[in-house]
Amino acid sequence: MEREFQWELKEILFLFLLLIGIELVGVYIGKEFFTAHPLRVTLSLRGVDLFVLFFFVREKWKWVWGEGRNLRGAGWGVGTSLVLFFFLSIIHFLPYPELKQFLKFPLPEVSFSEIIILLLLPVVVEEIVFRGVLYPFLKERWGVSWGILLSSLIFAIFHFWSGISLLLPFLGGIVFAFLREKSGSLLAPIIFHSIGNLEFILFTKFLL
Repeated sequence: MEREFQWELKEILFLFLLLIGIELVGVYIGKEFFTAHPLRVTLSLRGVDLFVLFFFVREKWKWVWGEGRNLRGAGWGVGTSLVLFFFLSIIHFLPYPELKQFLKFPLPEVSFSEIIILLLLPVVVEEIVFRGVLYPFLKERWGVSWGILLSSLIFAIFHFWSGISLLLPFLGGIVFAFLREKSGSLLAPIIFHSIGNLEFILFTKFLL
């Protein structure tokens, strides 16, 4: 990896503090002005996040995206999604309600088309931040294994308010980072993350 694409710790901390600040300000403004339209708050926040990320990573995008071919990344993402679909289908027929409840996805009070939008924008933001920026930074310093584990742990911590067990985003983060590493492309975790969330939503809505 070319050294000019290396992140500095102060850059990582600045990015996370900036995104947290955007989230806190956005939530406050949303409660004040968009109480009847929570989707608008989420879409606005993710739009601001993407705008910030564009300027933050524009000179290092090749390093963020990876060196793998897009077709290979798409294959990894779709293939892993099929594995997850098979896994959830098996879970549906098992007599373990506790396991099914553990895998339950919190559904927002929005339409199906709005859910699709909510799946796409946050996923792109999260994958750029955690698998495009944070994971390569940690991997460069402590290797692949620690990079995957630490980035997944931080990813899980940032989901503590989502209403699901932290174990689920931690395990998901491991898979996302593994896909980024094996495919060499950010496209793989983006595709799997989006389709996987949709599969969990369908599992929650129709199979529980």
